[in-house]
Amino acid sequence: MAGGCDFLKADCEGAERSIEPGDMAGIRRIEMELHIPPISGPVNRRLLSYLGEHFHYRIDRIPCHGELGVMGVLHGWRKD
Repeated sequence: MAGGCDFLKADCEGAERSIEPGDMAGIRRIEMELHIPPISGPVNRRLLSYLGEHFHYRIDRIPCHGELGVMGVLHGWRKD
């Protein structure tokens, strides 16, 4: 909506589940906080599949919120 970008930094408090794979066109680098169950809804498997096909990435898992679970930070860069 803003005209595009090539570096995406996202900390959208669980709304990363609503990112569609097509939204990633033109992105070359990603730094994204991921909320992982049980502190959020299900992971967006279509997005992770798209990232696996088009990006090199790793997810650092960080304990958070006591016993509730784990948060992840995704670091990604486009393969091409």
